[in-house]
Amino acid sequence: MLKLMLQPKLVGDTRVMLNSFRFKHTSSEVRSQFLEFFQAHGHKLIPSSPVLPLNDPSLLFVNAGMNQFKRVLQNEIEPPAPRVVNSQRCIRVGGKHNDLSQVGLDGSHLTMFEMLGSWSFKDYWKEEACSMAWTLLTQHYRLDPKKLYVTYFGGCEKSGLPPDLEVRDTWLNIGVDPSHILPFGMKDNFWEMGSSGPCGPCTEIHYDYNDKGPDLVNAGTSENIEIWNLVFVEYNRFLNGELEKLGGRHIDTGMGLERLVAVLNNSNSSFDSDLFQPLFEAISIHSGAPKYGGNFDANAELDTAYRILADHMRMIVVCLGDQVFPDQNHKLKYVLRKAFNIANNTFKAPHGLVQELSNHVIESLGDTFPVLQTRQHIIKSILEFEEEGYKKFTDKSEKNYHQIKKEFPKEAEYIDANEATNFLDAIRLLEKEKVLDKLEPGLAFKLYESHGMQEQDIAKLSQIRNIQFNQDEFTQYFERKKMESKIGTSQAKDFEEILAQSDSLPSTQDSAKYVYSRDEESGLYEFPTTQANVLRIVSDGQVVQQINEGDEAIVFLDSTCFYGEAGGQVGDKGTISVGETLFQVVNTQLVSDRLVAHMGSVKQGTLCAGDNVQAEIDPYHRVRCMQNHTGTHVLNTVLHQLLPITAQKSSLVTPDHLRFEFSVYNADTDVEFLRRVEDGVLRIIEEGCEVQRRVVDGGDALQKVDRLVTLPGEVYPEQNISLITISDQQTEPCCGTHLLNTAHLKHFVIVGAKTASTGVKMLRCLTGDAARLSRENGVRLCEEILSYQGTLEGNCEDLDKKMVDKVSQKISHWKSSISDANFPTILHHELSQVLETYRQKIVFSQRADLKKEVSAQFQAAMDEQQSRPYLMVIINVDKGKIDLNKLCKMASKPALILAIDKGSVKAKAMMSKEMVTDDFNAETWLQPIVDHFKGTAKAPKGQDKRVNCILGATKVTKDNLDDLESVFERADAMASEYFK
Repeated sequence: MLKLMLQPKLVGDTRVMLNSFRFKHTSSEVRSQFLEFFQAHGHKLIPSSPVLPLNDPSLLFVNAGMNQFKRVLQNEIEPPAPRVVNSQRCIRVGGKHNDLSQVGLDGSHLTMFEMLGSWSFKDYWKEEACSMAWTLLTQHYRLDPKKLYVTYFGGCEKSGLPPDLEVRDTWLNIGVDPSHILPFGMKDNFWEMGSSGPCGPCTEIHYDYNDKGPDLVNAGTSENIEIWNLVFVEYNRFLNGELEKLGGRHIDTGMGLERLVAVLNNSNSSFDSDLFQPLFEAISIHSGAPKYGGNFDANAELDTAYRILADHMRMIVVCLGDQVFPDQNHKLKYVLRKAFNIANNTFKAPHGLVQELSNHVIESLGDTFPVLQTRQHIIKSILEFEEEGYKKFTDKSEKNYHQIKKEFPKEAEYIDANEATNFLDAIRLLEKEKVLDKLEPGLAFKLYESHGMQEQDIAKLSQIRNIQFNQDEFTQYFERKKMESKIGTSQAKDFEEILAQSDSLPSTQDSAKYVYSRDEESGLYEFPTTQANVLRIVSDGQVVQQINEGDEAIVFLDSTCFYGEAGGQVGDKGTISVGETLFQVVNTQLVSDRLVAHMGSVKQGTLCAGDNVQAEIDPYHRVRCMQNHTGTHVLNTVLHQLLPITAQKSSLVTPDHLRFEFSVYNADTDVEFLRRVEDGVLRIIEEGCEVQRRVVDGGDALQKVDRLVTLPGEVYPEQNISLITISDQQTEPCCGTHLLNTAHLKHFVIVGAKTASTGVKMLRCLTGDAARLSRENGVRLCEEILSYQGTLEGNCEDLDKKMVDKVSQKISHWKSSISDANFPTILHHELSQVLETYRQKIVFSQRADLKKEVSAQFQAAMDEQQSRPYLMVIINVDKGKIDLNKLCKMASKPALILAIDKGSVKAKAMMSKEMVTDDFNAETWLQPIVDHFKGTAKAPKGQDKRVNCILGATKVTKDNLDDLESVFERADAMASEYFK
């Protein structure tokens, strides 16, 4: 049984509990023994790579130790050493290796685990590999050989592969009992990287817990488990399925640390180790839940929740430590929300349990993976931010989930509450569109674009609704939409033809796009022209041999100096000419990452396939793009200096402006922050930093670059990766065109700042002359606005009406001016406050004027009607709020007051209670007015409308006003008759 001793229970900071467990074998000891053993046998220790694969689009996460050596196994690059050993942090939450749905239900599945691995790259072979493995297990870890079984490849007649008798005989020579050496087929003992590529037979070492014998090997039972796999990479498989021998042989071995530790502690559960028990104890202490009991029964919901939460926390912390951000990785976001859900709903834990558990994970793994310790504050900040966001998310999700259960009860059975928001709108759309059989790609794209449904969500929804969804058709439609957004629908047909025949065209030689210089005397950039041959012309969806004046077309050259849209930077503009023929290029696109498409029309002459032409870019367009692209990198550099955690989300570089979206966690991005950003960029411009471009080959070269900043999840080319470094501050892979020095940016200003989505901010900025003009305009307008401060500083009641009207009009004009898309954002904020102060002063002055005007009209009426027992008055004002109740009280006698301002009218009739009779009262007095304007007579709340009756604000027409005098006379006659 598991040898476990507990010290007395400690209270307070639960992190101290880490040392309260005493296992026979600890994870750190087991890991160290493995690494030291192989180092003693000439293996070089290589650090674990991050869990986010660098430049590998086939993987969402690193899921095996061999991932970082994939290109070595493919004989594409040289290995770091002939013999290598490491402990690689791995994550399995998708694809072929997906443990997510099984976590917690048994003792073996984990989302995050460590793979202890050893490699031989064209060095030793099977005999030495097997011998070292057996020695380590039986002599160093002291596992009983009687409990170990080894398997080998038994051959495959269909594939023409013989049994691996060499490895079988090796095990026999080592001394393994023949009855413990078992052959298996392709499924269990032939390893393949994928449908093509390096592959080979493997031998596995299994552990028999209860001496049940060979029948349980590879039987899928927890009583006999695989602990080590040794792969002999000696073949290469082609796409047609054929195999050939590799030029060099490699060995790749892998053994899960967590499983090994469990075996050494005589447990068949990976959760029975010092890697998990402290987490269980922390959960119990923080939540007050009963302690973890190690129960795997179907009804063991609490223990299952313990295992899921502890496992997910290890994955979450490792991902965040490797700068995998939740807003950029849907699997991490899902796991994070699931962890919050279990903490809140199963354990009923107070706020902060997830953050507390992160401390334990870092303490457990930090010595092995130091990046977790150095980024601990980043991890906790993101967790705090995500927990706040989760609260808002769950409130909305719960409402939508209940709505789904109400509207679509059948579908609700298959939808998680966390998915409810997007799924509710999506199902409603399917109902509205009456989708019964097949989800067309156009509607699927609408679900993606308008309802936030990812491709896997759309596939799940289709399965739930039992409708067809062709993912390949969706992908093609999606790519076509992306292309149309770049080129417009008019030439989409041309592009379809191009894509269909792209394989028949050689790659465009476009290195000349990086060839340019700057004349120091004039300060102008110079761009050489390129001589080229016209390879193909596509017009009106067909390949043509020539195009004439007025024809639109897409032209392909064998070489070009034009930049095809990529990396967020729009394509070049310019001309292609030969003799008198001129083809105007209005857009340049990159097709299949290797063909440069020049899009435009013939302005004069005839252009033919095979013509030798001169390609010349528009220098103004290019320089403005270069300024904005270099400005983007400088901006990103400053953001990384100012923000503890940030990552680029997207960028757009045009000749007019740059737009940059970036993630922000628990940091203020107010006006003061924007000021610091601008100051930082302007400082780098003033310093005149050299902008360096260098090219490296192979994705592995990126791992050796200091201060490298990459776009998470971005896939970079295998060769000729262009790196941009500014002032040795940070380096970014970038295929764009850049200035030679930051001083050539000249100016920089932020002209837009907003929240793009939760945790994502967007900045819109100008550089160069555009920024200068923006600032100059801002200064001019600022001076103009501030020049009115003296006028408005005094008593606003003293302002004459002409000045009030003038300033009021000015304020409207100024507000429009500072709201211009290219107006400096910081100045916009500051001047908005000044204009609001002005507005309030003007409103105060207008109210004072209104008060004077109303008082004058009212007093004139009072004086004129002094001898009458009642008062009737019409008050006309341009605009303003008139207090009729106050005026009626000032009358000190029965009064009917009508107030007109521009397009509305309101009225009030008021008399004392003693004056009310059945024949005449405030309501009857006001009724002619009410009828005339087709309004409604009513009393103020809680009053008698016979005493106090009002006509609420009602729209008036010219006809109403023309007849008003006669209506008012009728009301006057009624009062005159009554108040004799």
